[in-house]
Amino acid sequence: MPAQIDARRAANGDVQVTTRNVEGFTIAGQGSEPAQVTVDGAAVRVKRGAALSFNKSPNKSPSEWRQGLVPATAKRPGAEGPIARAASERHIYVYGTLGAQTAEELEDRRRQAQAAANWSTIRSHLLLSLPVKADREVTADDIDSADLVLFGTAESNALVARFAGKLPLNCGRTRRITDCFSSLRWGSIICW
Repeated sequence: MPAQIDARRAANGDVQVTTRNVEGFTIAGQGSEPAQVTVDGAAVRVKRGAALSFNKSPNKSPSEWRQGLVPATAKRPGAEGPIARAASERHIYVYGTLGAQTAEELEDRRRQAQAAANWSTIRSHLLLSLPVKADREVTADDIDSADLVLFGTAESNALVARFAGKLPLNCGRTRRITDCFSSLRWGSIICW
């Protein structure tokens, strides 16, 4: 059974999340911190200034949502999943060009992908240059030989739209997860 998640931010900033077959998630984005987060119909106490990550309490019946990351015991060497392989293979950061109204909007999308491709920090400079391409510049060889890190939604990135039907997650009853977040302020990482 596929995992499903639907997250909506109300005009007052509160967030409502509905899940099915999900053990944890993180709300990331710009804007003010929500005063209240409701998950599967129950309000979850939110600690100010803490990461907006949530997980199901395994000791409750039915499972109760709480703020915090999924416990580290869920992952161990050899069971880290496809993200470790994706990070160790050749990959290309791809920003969307669909629906960009201005050159400035397109440049903002490129800068977002470029910032993600820059793995260096103030403390640690890496001599690493990862490619950043517009969705319309990605070749068939790129798709066959590299892992693609896609930015945007099906409405803003042609490759997200192209692969949306093949993604292992969906969002809500009729939409794919890539369609759930209508702005570049929200996003997801999906490896398969």
